[in-house]
This record gives sequence, C-alpha cells and structure tokens, in this order.
Amino acid sequence: MDDRKKQALERAYARFLEEQAKAKAEEKAAEEAKAAAKAAAEAKAKAAKAKADAKAKEDAARAAAAEFAKYLMQQRMKGGAASVAGPAKAPAEIEAKPIPTPVPETTTEIKPAQTPEVKEQEAKAEPSGKIKTKAKTIKKAEKTKKPEKEKKEYGYFHPVTLAKDVLLTVEGFGDVLAAFIDGHDRLQAKSDIILGEMGESLAEEYFSILKRYKASRRRIGTACLSMTLMSCLMLLVFDYFTVYEYAYNGRVLGYVDNQENVTDVLEVAGNQLSKKNDVDIEFVTGDNITFHKVSSTDKTVDSSDEAVNKLAYMTDIEVTAYGIYEDDRFITAVVSESGANNALLAAKRIQSTPDDGMKVIYSDFMHPISIKPVSILITSVQAHSDAIEQLTTGGSFDIYHIVDNGENLHSIAKMFSVDEDKVCDADTGKAACEVEIGDKVLIKKTAEPVQIKMIEDGTMSEIIPFKKIRQETNKMYKGDTTISQKGVDGKQIITGKVTKVNGVITKRNLKSKEVINEAVDEITLVGTAERPKTAPTGVFGMPIRNYTLTSRYGYRWGRVHQGLDMAAPTGTPIYAADGGTVTISGWQSGYGYVIYIDHGNGRETRYGHNSKLLVPAGTKVYKGQQIALCGSTGNSTGPHLHFEIRINGQSVDAGKVLGIY
Repeated sequence: MDDRKKQALERAYARFLEEQAKAKAEEKAAEEAKAAAKAAAEAKAKAAKAKADAKAKEDAARAAAAEFAKYLMQQRMKGGAASVAGPAKAPAEIEAKPIPTPVPETTTEIKPAQTPEVKEQEAKAEPSGKIKTKAKTIKKAEKTKKPEKEKKEYGYFHPVTLAKDVLLTVEGFGDVLAAFIDGHDRLQAKSDIILGEMGESLAEEYFSILKRYKASRRRIGTACLSMTLMSCLMLLVFDYFTVYEYAYNGRVLGYVDNQENVTDVLEVAGNQLSKKNDVDIEFVTGDNITFHKVSSTDKTVDSSDEAVNKLAYMTDIEVTAYGIYEDDRFITAVVSESGANNALLAAKRIQSTPDDGMKVIYSDFMHPISIKPVSILITSVQAHSDAIEQLTTGGSFDIYHIVDNGENLHSIAKMFSVDEDKVCDADTGKAACEVEIGDKVLIKKTAEPVQIKMIEDGTMSEIIPFKKIRQETNKMYKGDTTISQKGVDGKQIITGKVTKVNGVITKRNLKSKEVINEAVDEITLVGTAERPKTAPTGVFGMPIRNYTLTSRYGYRWGRVHQGLDMAAPTGTPIYAADGGTVTISGWQSGYGYVIYIDHGNGRETRYGHNSKLLVPAGTKVYKGQQIALCGSTGNSTGPHLHFEIRINGQSVDAGKVLGIY
C-alpha cells in the first residue's frame, strides 16, 4: 500500500473516531438534560404533596380543638349543678359566705379569618364607629342589671356564666391555633414556589452552559492539550538541567540524579559508620539527611557507591555523646548513658580493690557524679577502655565541637572544664579569639581522675618504702652524682583500718604493727668540687663552624658511614666537642691526619682528614678548644672534617646527637 492511500485511511479513521466521540458527548448531554427535567418535576410534586399534608394537619387540629372544647364544657357544667344543689341543703352555710365583688361581664366576639372582600363589605355596612360603640354599651348595661339577684341564688359560680366563659376560652384557643397553622401553610406554599423557580432556573442555566460548551469544545480541547504539552516540556527541561543536592545536618556532601541513589544506601552507610566509630548512628531522610533541587551546572553527580563512601567515611559528624562530670567538672565523654554508668562502675571497682588479707567496708565517689548530654564530633567520643583510664588515672585528649547558637568562648570553656586559651581553632590549632555559629573548635583537654574513697579492714603485709638521702662530697665535681648505697624496701604486718583515696593511703587506724624487715636508705653522692676547664661536661658541641653537610651517618657505597662529612675550606679551625684527653694525634690509614679525644664514661670523639694537628697525644683539652685545621688528607675527595662520636666503642649518629637533623 502506497503512502497516499495509507494517509487517506488514517485521516478517515481519525474522522470516524472524532464523530464517534461527538455522538457520545451529545448523548451524554441529552441524558443529563432529561435527568434535570425529571428532578424539577419531582421537586414540584414534592411541594404539592407537602401542601396537602399541611392542609390535612390543619383540619385535624381544628377537629381536635372542637372536641376538646366540648369536653371542657361538659366538665364545667357538672361542677355548676353540684353548686346549685348546695344552698337548698345548707342555707346557713350559704348565708355565712362572703359575697364577692361583682365582676362585669364582657362579651368577646371571635370572628373567623376574613378575606379582603368580606372586610370591605363590612366596612360599607358600618358607616360609623360611634353607632357600634353605642350598641355595645347598651347591651353591656342590660347585662349588668342581673348579677346581684343571680349571686344571691347561686353564689359566685353561675352555671350559665361559667359555660359561656369556657366556650369563649376554647373558641379563642382554636382560632389562635388555626391562625398559626394557616400562617405555616402560607409560608410552606411560598417556599415551594421559590424552590420550584430555583430548580427551573438551574435547569435553564445548565442547558445554556451545555449549548456553549458544544459550540466551543474544539477550542477548549486544543487549549487543554497545548497547556498539557507545554507543562510536560517544562518539566522535562527542568528535570534535565537540575540535580539533587544531599546534605548531612546542613553540610553538603554531593549531588545525585535521583534521591534513591542516597536513600537506598542510608542503612548500609549508617551501619559502616557505627561499626567504625563504635557509635550508634542512624541516617534519616528529612531529619539529618536532606535534599534540595539545584542547577546541574558545574556539578559532578555521585553514584550510589560514591554516596555510601561519603557517608560512611565522614569525620565531621556531630553526635550527642554523654559527658561524665565530677562536681560539674567535665572528665570524659562516651557514646551512651549506659556506657557512662558502666565506665564509672569499672573505675570504682579498680580503685576499690582491697589488699591481701583486707576486706572493703566502704567505697564511694567523694564528690557528686553526673551524666549530661554533650554535642561533639564523632571522632571525639572516647572508647570504653580510654574512658576508664581517664577516670582512674587521668590523661590528655582532644575534643572537637561545632559552635551552636548562643555559645561563646566562655560557655564552651565552662562546658568542657578548661581555660579559655585551651579552646582553639580546629584548622590552625591556635587559641581562638572569638567563635561564631558553625565554627569547628578544638578543645585540648587534660582530665583529672575522679576521687574514689575506700576503707578496708583486716590484717595485711605492707611495704616500708626506703628513704632517699643525698650526701655531698668534694671528691666529685659539681653537677656529678653517683649512688653509693642502693635503697631496699622494708616489710611489716599491720592490723586495723586503712583509708585510701585512689589507692593512696590517707589515714590509718591500726590495732597492731609488726616490722619484719627494716628499710635500707638509698644514698646518693653529690659532687661539690669545682670542675676544671678540661673536664668533660657530658654535652657535645659543634666541632666546626661555617660548614656544608655533604654526607650523613649511615649506609653509603655498600657499607656504614660511621660519621658526618662537614665540608669547609682548607685551614678552617677544628674544635674539641667536649673536654677530655687526647689519646691519638697523628696519621692513620683512611683518616689521614686524625685526633681521638677520650671524654670519660666510655665516650670518645674522632676528627679526620685534617691538614694540620695542633695538640699532641696526652694533652688535656677543654670544650671548644682549637685542636686542628681542616684539610683533605687520607681517603678524601675534597677538604672536609670527618667527625665521629663513639659510645663504648660503637659509633652513633652524630647528626642526631648534635641536633643537626
């Protein structure tokens, strides 16, 4: 099939689909119009039914009121008959009753509700309100003539008057009830009319909207399609030119195409970091791990493996550790509160170990101990063994902290119980002058052990430490010392109570003491004689000045070079490195012209390749005395000094001894 036929078929099929959709839309609109008309008819029928129900209720109410009035009249008439029979049987009683003040009778004329036409006719029939008023007055006057006679015969309750009052009262109640029901019916009818009109209006508006929609649905469809395509295009462009920036507690770590590259590996990274630092660390998306959309310009995107490495090998992670405080003095910090309690118990157990034969009767911390949360970097959290050592013996360690809101040098120094000059810049290591939020600071902490008091009781063997005694002697030079008698500890047996603080006895309450061996004092002789100029000082000085170091001590050319080669022009002065006695001054194979000096205590120096020797063997020389001139004799490639230091016959690195390197 050629392309033109194919295109023609595609267009025909498209028109078919369009016509089919149009027919469905029209069918749907017709169904909706039919449903609206049906709803309006149902509303009108409902209003008519409500009106009929109201009329039936009104009729029922009127009948009930009439029946109730009849019942009341019968009851009141029965009561009146009883009162008539009363005076005949007991006239004395009737005469004894006080006669009440007569009450004028009034006639209330209750008329049914009248239409406007009836009211107009009545108005014409009564031309003057005066005539009506006069008639009523005459009628009232006629009625007022009877009360005295009737009261004498029947008393206050006359049966006829009572019946009239009851009848008038019941008729008035029925008219009020009828008026109320009539008003309700009128209001209901008006509401039904309004609702019907609203339904018709809504139906007309619906058909109008449907008609407008049919006329413009092609344009609406085109506009919606265009907006959809444009929105999709914008989303695609935005997604292509943006990446996700991921950060830990606000510190940016890197960028990824999808958040899943990070969220899928958070648990793995947290486990690796926790295991590495012996700290329980959890990464939570939306809490300490956050994402932000940023431009992809000049951004390198991380893979999942790279994200794991960045998370697992972070060192600037700030965690909440638990500091151990003695009387508000910071000592150390561990990973958890339980870890802090365990470290304290271990320290207490170590410092409360009794001696053989003794029993602990008391052991506790001398000062209040508290455990408080403290924010430090993960690398500053102390291991369990290190914390125990710091609690028992003290020690120095570094703490890194990120400055938080409201903190300053004084508050940080107080938090970690150090002087302000111990709060340093983490990058330079120098004392910080001021700090700001987010700065990383280094706290150089020296911890003192906690004070633990122990009291033990019993019998034990105790060492008597020997004393150290220094004795002066003029047989030795000033600055020289020697031990003439070694010290030996003694031994004794004691019984009683001993108080210790951190293992050191502070108090004794003994019952008995028996010395087994006396202690022997250690005696040290201290020289007082003036040292001669040629006597060795024990400290070596530089044998040459203005030189160039050309060869160090160590392996060279397959063998050990046992000294230093210090190049200088021929004739440069050579000096004795320390006081002593010249033992060799002359020619030796390899050294050329050489000098050996004995400095006592097995120490010796050698000076080789000289051009001229200035002191003979046996001469006593002092430190810094000139003994030779630099040259290039013996196995030498140029003028220089070959200098050696030997201790008990073995060469040592003279460069390190002299502090050259």
